[in-house]
Order: sequence, then C-alpha cells, then structure tokens
Amino acid sequence: MKQESHIVGFACAFGGEDELLGTMLDNLHVLPSQKGKGIGRKLVRDIACWCDRDYPNKGLYLWVFEQNLPARRFYDRLGGVVVGEANRSAPDGTTVKKIRYAWKNIIELIVAAQ
Repeated sequence: MKQESHIVGFACAFGGEDELLGTMLDNLHVLPSQKGKGIGRKLVRDIACWCDRDYPNKGLYLWVFEQNLPARRFYDRLGGVVVGEANRSAPDGTTVKKIRYAWKNIIELIVAAQ
C-alpha cells in the first residue's frame, strides 16, 4: 500500500495453500508510524476479497508469534479464531511459540475489516 509515493505496508498471501484452511496470509506489515490508521484492515480486506474471488468457499489463515500481542488483538478484532499452535526455532537458537488464526468465512472477514 502506498501513501504519497511511500510504501507504508504490504501483505503476501499464498492462495489455496492449505486444503482445509485455504489461503495462507504469510506476511502483513505496516510501518510503526502508520499503525492505527486502517492500513492493516485495508490490506486484510484486499487479501480477503482476492480470496473470495479466486478461491471461493475457502478460508484464510495465518501464523503469529504468541508474544506479538498487538497483532493478536488485531486478529481477534477481525474475528480470527485460534485453531492451533506450534513451536519454532528462532535465529538465536531459542524456541518461540506461534499461534495459528483462521477465518472459515471470508465474507465475514471482509465485513469485519470494513
């Protein structure tokens, strides 16, 4: 997403990546200075609309680090449901927990992201 010729956020998704959960939203990032302005909601809505058009009747899911509470609150507000968790090795050798959020109904996500 661009504002005044500057990139302020981006999203990357893999359409229909999982047979049960649908499209994986792999990256969703907004510049810290731009958070709270609706950019993340618009990016999620755009991805959800793309999913609805190109992968109808499929869901959307993503992974988020357990300790990323602002992101988790954002996904909660959008109606995401926690459907799993896993551990991941971090670059420093520690283990971190990640949480999987999913939306089975893309239309509900589009409405929530308005």
